[in-house]
Amino acid sequence: MTPPQEAHAGYTGAHGPYVSFIEQLLSFGTAHVLQHDLLASPALTTPKGAPEVTVRAATALSLAGQALALQEKLAGLPLHQGRTFRSVQARLRQLAMLATDSSEALVNAADALAPIRRITSLEELASPWAMEARRLARDAVAAGRDFMAFGAQDCLAAAEALAADLRQRGSSPSKQPTGLSPAQHAGLRAIALGHVAVSDDKTVHLHGDSRPVAIATIRSLEARGLTTREVSPLHWFWSRCIPTADGHRALAAMLTAPASFPPASAPAARPTRRTAHTTSL
Repeated sequence: MTPPQEAHAGYTGAHGPYVSFIEQLLSFGTAHVLQHDLLASPALTTPKGAPEVTVRAATALSLAGQALALQEKLAGLPLHQGRTFRSVQARLRQLAMLATDSSEALVNAADALAPIRRITSLEELASPWAMEARRLARDAVAAGRDFMAFGAQDCLAAAEALAADLRQRGSSPSKQPTGLSPAQHAGLRAIALGHVAVSDDKTVHLHGDSRPVAIATIRSLEARGLTTREVSPLHWFWSRCIPTADGHRALAAMLTAPASFPPASAPAARPTRRTAHTTSL
């Protein structure tokens, strides 16, 4: 068991190593949201899509490496290595496995597209063997995307569990370090989960089990520099809302504050390794 003095030693305010680690968990979750969205692009399974699929495969492998690096960093923090510690370690280990599986699926997709990469005629593209190659590529990309589907939920669940453990052990800031309202906190949390998108007509689209988020709340978070928007590769008329670095910092500070708002909902279940589970943007 970590002595009490060690549990407090690393925390030096809102930018201490505990909160910094939680920020990194949240940022890692956002990376999963972006990768998941990019894998929805129909262009990936066209004859010219193999190079971009290869890039996405490398990104997935990089995410696996980041999960292992976070696992190692967590082991180096002066934390009580109880149930919460083991749970976060297990989540990171599984995220590394899922990212590796995603990378392998995407490599298979690129391999399937390789034979049709130089096809120029519509007649050849409509041939049975070319259509089968594209079908195999679509299935492989879909599997690779599914393996990324719940990374943000896992990262936020790990961050919330770790923050709750820190609060319980007295390793939190002495006062609430952000000025977010409950609505803004709930909105930022939903955005961190990858559940919020905004269309060109300013309609808010929710995915997952988050509570409704008003467009005024989104605008207020953007005005504070806590969130931004990324154009969807699948639907040109709407954009995904994602936290900025300041947004990750604010959410981490809110989670670790003694008066932190409770989570809005439990994290969604995720697919096991090598189990395809279709999800939507």
